[in-house]
Amino acid sequence: MVTIADVARRAGVSTSTVSDVLNGRTSASDATRRRVQRSVAELGYHPIAGAKALAGRRSHIIALAMPLRTDMYLPVMMEAAVCVTTTARRHAYDVVLITSDEGPEGVRRVAASGLADGVILMDAELDDPRIQVLREQGTSSATAPGSTNGTTGTPNAPSQGSPSGWEPPGSWCSTRG
Repeated sequence: MVTIADVARRAGVSTSTVSDVLNGRTSASDATRRRVQRSVAELGYHPIAGAKALAGRRSHIIALAMPLRTDMYLPVMMEAAVCVTTTARRHAYDVVLITSDEGPEGVRRVAASGLADGVILMDAELDDPRIQVLREQGTSSATAPGSTNGTTGTPNAPSQGSPSGWEPPGSWCSTRG
């Protein structure tokens, strides 16, 4: 595995200069910046996610809690998962899946560990215990359009900035990129 020290050696700079260039916080000359970027590309360097998360207090991971049950229409769920994943990647985020059968404990595990910066609940119900867990943990969260209260099939109140009512997952993601 290529390290930041390898990049620094190849570019003829210190590891702190490499770190500064990669994080966009440097007063290095354009020539130095290009040398570092060229070394990164030539060596195929990728920062270690855990170290980056510790330094920046962000994991750049979103947790997607979705139902994987036999009574669900899987093509719609897969469309939603693909939509969330591709949108996340456009913003330099990755997605981890939490299946609904894990319930509040699965959400608590992910939220308490700091594994994800936020959680999207695909099948939130009106008095969903997972929402309370997320509030207690102070974790950013959203319910996806189409989440129902489990009794009437009525869409939940949308999270701030999300559309009101149900929309097909693909159309929702494509308009919000």
